[in-house]
Amino acid sequence: MEGIVPDDKDWTVVLDEICTECAHDVRSTTPEEIVDELPDKVDRYLLALHREHARERTDPSRWSVQEYVVHVADMLRVMVLRFNLMLAEDEPTFPNWTRMRRPSRPGTTSWIRRRRPAGCVPPRRCS
Repeated sequence: MEGIVPDDKDWTVVLDEICTECAHDVRSTTPEEIVDELPDKVDRYLLALHREHARERTDPSRWSVQEYVVHVADMLRVMVLRFNLMLAEDEPTFPNWTRMRRPSRPGTTSWIRRRRPAGCVPPRRCS
């Protein structure tokens, strides 16, 4: 990814303190709340993907909307794998995030087309 500065931040700090990027405090969020919020978040991401410039980087040092959404999808897949390991093993060992993660590339959106967001009017942007 040209122009993107690799992120070497330890994001696990958000488990113990408020995120300095978005001010979210995960310590005050229950797993039930997260599960309840996911459907609305999916619709929000799908609507964002159908914006005219979703594939474009508005700043060379930042991902595009599409790249962020694919990253979130990849992260959720990794978390499901880890959750399944926790259910199957008493003391699971999690593979490194980068080895588990499928590379995200602009244009890799076949999973996105399976669902249309609420409020997205076909046919122009919801093909």
